[in-house]
Amino acid sequence: MLSQLFSVVPNCPRIAKFVLVYRHFQKIYQMMIDTVKELFPDCEIEVFNGYPEGTLDKEDFWPQTNENSQNFLIIDDCSDLIGKSFEVICRGLSHHLRITVVYISQDYVSEPKAVKNGLKNAGYFLLTKSSQSGLLLSDLNRKMFMYNPRFLSCCFDKIVSLSESSYPYMLIDKTTDCDKDHAVRTGLFEGEHSYILSPL
Repeated sequence: MLSQLFSVVPNCPRIAKFVLVYRHFQKIYQMMIDTVKELFPDCEIEVFNGYPEGTLDKEDFWPQTNENSQNFLIIDDCSDLIGKSFEVICRGLSHHLRITVVYISQDYVSEPKAVKNGLKNAGYFLLTKSSQSGLLLSDLNRKMFMYNPRFLSCCFDKIVSLSESSYPYMLIDKTTDCDKDHAVRTGLFEGEHSYILSPL
């Protein structure tokens, strides 16, 4: 999965530090670590069982980066352990130290305030069929397509109907330089049919 992700990012910079935070161990985590080791042999790797409050938001925890390198943080299933440090990472530290943050959520609606405040700065949302995405779609729709109130919901329904995969997904690009006509898409990986959904 990670190797596919890095392959679709043009001129993907090397990863200086890869951090994985989880609550319950899954085999896919080891696959992620092995992939990073294979693609970026010099990468520093740290794994935490449970969110280490007061650690990840310290500048000296992360190596300095430049335009050719980045840090990478994946957080899965630790929402009830997360405090203000997550906001610090998302609001400023991620930009200052070039940290790509991937936050995995099964139920965005139930996330604590600290998580939602941090995710307001997210550049991308990747939604799957299994996610409870109704309120999240409504919130994003108000911010991005206020004059087309059901646009994202219709996109999601269309993608589910078009997808030949058992795991359809929709990428929403919230970055400031994104053309809104290209903000919703699916089919990012090799072998998938690519779709871009635009408002009429």
